[in-house]
Amino acid sequence: MVMVLILSGISLAHAQNFTGNLYYGLQNNPQVTQLQEFLTAQGLYSGPVTGNFYSLTMSAVKAFQTQQGISPASGYFGPLTIAAANEIIATTAETSVPPTQALSAAAKLEIQTLLQEVAQLQQQLQLSESSTAPVATQNIQPSVQQQPQIVPPVQQNTTTTPAPVSVPTQISVSPTPYGFSWTPAGATSNRGKTTNDEIADVTFNPGNGTILLNSMTITFSGTAASSTGFLSGVKLLDPSGNTVSVSGQTADCSGSGTCSVTFNFNSRLDSGAQMYKVIVDDSKAAVASGNNSMSLYATIAAPADVSYYDAPTGGSLVSLPAVLQPGNQIFPLNLNSVTYAQGS
Repeated sequence: MVMVLILSGISLAHAQNFTGNLYYGLQNNPQVTQLQEFLTAQGLYSGPVTGNFYSLTMSAVKAFQTQQGISPASGYFGPLTIAAANEIIATTAETSVPPTQALSAAAKLEIQTLLQEVAQLQQQLQLSESSTAPVATQNIQPSVQQQPQIVPPVQQNTTTTPAPVSVPTQISVSPTPYGFSWTPAGATSNRGKTTNDEIADVTFNPGNGTILLNSMTITFSGTAASSTGFLSGVKLLDPSGNTVSVSGQTADCSGSGTCSVTFNFNSRLDSGAQMYKVIVDDSKAAVASGNNSMSLYATIAAPADVSYYDAPTGGSLVSLPAVLQPGNQIFPLNLNSVTYAQGS
């Protein structure tokens, strides 16, 4: 006699962990869809669930990073933010598993009845095998209803370990010769003065990766820089032509002294080569007289004058190395040295 006892199981739905970095511009991405659903559940996202990572999703990620104490809140869904989200998912999954005690009393009674019927069948089979004469055994086929599977109790962990996340291998933030470069712009001698004089181009290039910019300080010297109000005309234009904000500057240059302006990128996320233009208003310089010409020098004085984060999620703040290859460029880095025409 063959008896079949079928117990149906309870299907437990577990939210999947995030495994890859997500960022602005992704389209029709399943993980972006999951991210939008996750942020909606957190009360941080109210837009449509499309799988497209645009401004609404980026704003919600920034809000989540702020909520979790992740700084800077850049809107880039990288390793630190992934770990925080996966921890919430893991905690929610643990608390949602129903304990064994959730089985109803009727279900327990039905299971006990079935076990008793199975024991009776086993006894009848033993009697049949011990008898020399054929014994007609009653074919007892218990009516088995599908019951919930008995799930072993799940122990609550006192500490939750976030699921491992994959760190992207294409993020190149090391300051290589391909990561930071500069090009003097315009004539270096007999230069005419103008209110928007582009004197140098500075390029950040993380290769195939992404870089999170922090700040850059440019130091000026020379007789042109010594003119009153010169620093107020210094600007840094981003690749779109927008002015990068100034976070600080020294007093005006005087005589043979130096002065500087610090630009704050506000954790700007750049992918690929991005060129910034250094602009000065050299019309403020006094008119050169006699055989004298006006000079202007623009430099990056020290490695710490250019800083960025070593991961797009806002890791450690790092600076340029003391020597840049190739050519063994040693600080100060000369962005440009110019002289203005006599009498200009």
